[in-house]
Amino acid sequence: AIRDSDDGDMLGKFIKDGGVELYHNAVKTFETTSAGATTYTLHQITGAEGGDAQLYMYADEGDDAADKWRIKAQASDNTLRIQDIPDGGSWEDKLVFNNNAGVELFYDNVKTLQTDANGIWVLGPENGHAEVVLFADEGDDNADKWRLQADTSGNFKIGNYSTGSWVNG
Repeated sequence: AIRDSDDGDMLGKFIKDGGVELYHNAVKTFETTSAGATTYTLHQITGAEGGDAQLYMYADEGDDAADKWRIKAQASDNTLRIQDIPDGGSWEDKLVFNNNAGVELFYDNVKTLQTDANGIWVLGPENGHAEVVLFADEGDDNADKWRLQADTSGNFKIGNYSTGSWVNG
């Protein structure tokens, strides 16, 4: 344990084969656990002037690229991003919150959905269709499954899965 030499207030505890506890003004504010960390009061992560603020989270000891995630407040465009490294390459956006604007959702580093003042946009990948799939009644029967599709030929289709494969109406 580390205590303040002036008044004996607890500053930190380092527990053998256990966690670490940090104190502010004799109040425990942060501790490590077997699942990561716990905070007890408001904390902030601050980037340098003009720099990003980042919080890293690694599952399963972070020994594989797919275990690594981060939340990033990006200074250059005032966005909040949730990212991962799925293949060990570079960080990829999964979800982007634009300051005072829309939200963007990504699949395999390709934006597939975004919001704006009028609603949502669904985007297909390069040379791919854009689809919205709807399941009624929990989608537990084929007849409950419907699809809206804009294909690469400029066609708009409404389909149902009642036969066990997509049939356009």
